[in-house]
Amino acid sequence: MHQRQLGKSGPKLSAIGIGAMSFTDFYGATSEAASHAVLTNALDLGINHIDTANVYGGGLSESVIGRFLAKQGAQKTKLFHIATKAGIAVDKETGRRYFDNSPAYLQAELDASLARLGLDYVDLYYIHRRDSETPIEEVTETLAAMVKAGKIGGFGFSEIAPTSLYRAAAIHEIAAVQSEYSLSVRSPRNGAGTGNGCAWRVIGGLFAIGPVIADRQAAFARHGGGKWLVEIKPAICRTKSDRQYRSWRAFPRIGRRNGDERGGACDCMAAA
Repeated sequence: MHQRQLGKSGPKLSAIGIGAMSFTDFYGATSEAASHAVLTNALDLGINHIDTANVYGGGLSESVIGRFLAKQGAQKTKLFHIATKAGIAVDKETGRRYFDNSPAYLQAELDASLARLGLDYVDLYYIHRRDSETPIEEVTETLAAMVKAGKIGGFGFSEIAPTSLYRAAAIHEIAAVQSEYSLSVRSPRNGAGTGNGCAWRVIGGLFAIGPVIADRQAAFARHGGGKWLVEIKPAICRTKSDRQYRSWRAFPRIGRRNGDERGGACDCMAAA
């Protein structure tokens, strides 16, 4: 398994990582046993990076990972480099989602994520979405304080605008930028889109995310002089349960027809 360095001075990560939103039922029914089997197989393949978030299944994804790690004994902190995220909050009364980058929220969510994972440190902490009410400079200072406190190894931003990324990078080293790059979203390839071209200049790389079909996983891991780290979300809707059907309507790219077409394209890339 090829490896890429996280940021300018971080650990070496496998070029392909596991996207753990699939450890919830978002892409279709799953189980904890199936998720743990994915992690075991990932280790066998030399994959050492997991990407999760506090909002994935309302913390379920992190809890599933935490229970897997708890079974590994003294090795639990040595197997994976873990990234998690915060910034998408949910109103408990209405279920409405909104963005929150306030220092109190980010600190509380990091502590809750660490508790679910059973860890006292993660390698990477993302701002999942930018809260326009909180200045990016304040957000960056909050994250830098977490690095100094030893709770995170580095931090990054998911789907960030170039102007915000430049302002953040002027305050502290940015370890990662995460944007979707898939068979249906190709803009990072040509430097277009939300901060993608800027990411090459600021940190020299990009975390590319996008769901693909598990048995047809194929991805390109190089782009010019920069570096790709590709996150595989190893599940896709295959049956038409009510929940899955709603997901297809909201996210047609992961629906059955488009999923099959994406899988065929993966087959062509793999053959090439």
